[in-house]
Amino acid sequence: MRTIRLTLALAAACAIAGHALAGAERITFPADYKSDFVYFLTSDRPDNNTVRDLYANLAAVESARDGAPLDHGSQFVMEVYAAVVDDADEPVLDADGRMQKGNLKALAVMEKQPGWGESYPEDIRNGDWEFGFFTGDGTLKADVDTRPCMECHLPFADDDYVIYLEDLVAKANE
Repeated sequence: MRTIRLTLALAAACAIAGHALAGAERITFPADYKSDFVYFLTSDRPDNNTVRDLYANLAAVESARDGAPLDHGSQFVMEVYAAVVDDADEPVLDADGRMQKGNLKALAVMEKQPGWGESYPEDIRNGDWEFGFFTGDGTLKADVDTRPCMECHLPFADDDYVIYLEDLVAKANE
């Protein structure tokens, strides 16, 4: 009987902990981001052979005019493309020295909402930001671990965890 109670207590604790943790399932994929968001940057990533196009919603653009922090409701979409590579697996560059885009690998979404960060431990908390990966049709890739995203963005706490905040601010003030 004691073992059953202990098992039930552990199961309940896990269920409660599971509900307390944040997750990408809270993000609403912005299906119209190509028309409703503002493109502000292309980033070449030779470290992982990807090219990334970044878009920000109007809440992010408008609040970026004054720098960080960005308003709740801010959202970014990052199109992640495989880079075109040569036979030696080196990125093929265009006439401007930029990596060329191949196939779309994923759409990464970063969204800020009140209280979203409270579910995460301090060592990975990114304010109130949440991260998620989606397929090209907007389906959540539930099996993608977003902890590396959080760890990568942590050093940018002074910029509200936005790596390219300076570029967004410049675009917002054009």
